[in-house]
Amino acid sequence: MNKRGVTTLMALSLVVVFLIAAGTYVYATYFRPPVEEAECGETVGWKIMVIDNKEDICYDQKAKLIRFTVENGLLFSLEGIYAKVQGQNAETTIYLSEAKTGKAGAVVGDISFDPQTAGALQRVQLLPIVVVEDAEIACTDALLEKQQLEPCKFYFY
Repeated sequence: MNKRGVTTLMALSLVVVFLIAAGTYVYATYFRPPVEEAECGETVGWKIMVIDNKEDICYDQKAKLIRFTVENGLLFSLEGIYAKVQGQNAETTIYLSEAKTGKAGAVVGDISFDPQTAGALQRVQLLPIVVVEDAEIACTDALLEKQQLEPCKFYFY
């Protein structure tokens, strides 16, 4: 039996295991979404605020911003909003950490969107971020989605 062949095989196996571990660490640290997505099990109860029978979400062409107001429900405090904006050419994911409010509060938010680079706006998705068992979670079962946005007609922001 050739002992050098077995040692080389063991060393090669260790190198492969090390490379897999290093790749997994780099992916988990740098390429995962900023917040874990999960079903919260209870309804968050948040919604886009309705003003004068219209939902308060629009696109401000001058400022190149998607503007919205959401009302939070009674069960969870809102720790932030995870927004996904899909244009015809690109999709952007944004974590709005400043969008915090307590139970039954409201949040006004802005999301940058430039149709010249991303293409025509196709979809906006908003996920609430709440704390469940000491971990921030984006609740996928409370997704708010809009396909078409009207232009903003007022500039109170």
